[in-house]
Amino acid sequence: MNRRSLLAFALVTVFAFVSSIALGADKADKADKPDKKKPATAAVKGVVKSVDGDKITLTVKVKKETEEKTFAVGEVKVQINGEKKTLADVTAGLEVTCKLSEDGKSIVAINSGKKPK
Repeated sequence: MNRRSLLAFALVTVFAFVSSIALGADKADKADKPDKKKPATAAVKGVVKSVDGDKITLTVKVKKETEEKTFAVGEVKVQINGEKKTLADVTAGLEVTCKLSEDGKSIVAINSGKKPK
């Protein structure tokens, strides 16, 4: 009887050890994988004052004060009233929401108006 108890104890111990190694390896695999979430990018709302080649100037409200901000524009996605447009369709006076690059210095997307139903 003593021999059976010792054998059962040994099997349980080996099982627990192997399980803990397997669980630890699973956690290590998860830690090695990069997070698939995209970094959050800022957005700014305002009225277009001017579009000049690779720059766009917006009039924005910051803490109840109006100020002008100029952003660089490279490859940009433009959508006006739910339709794909180009930067040439962005004109002065247009109310826009602009998605900024990670560094906040350039515009990567411009949206204006509402999608038609």
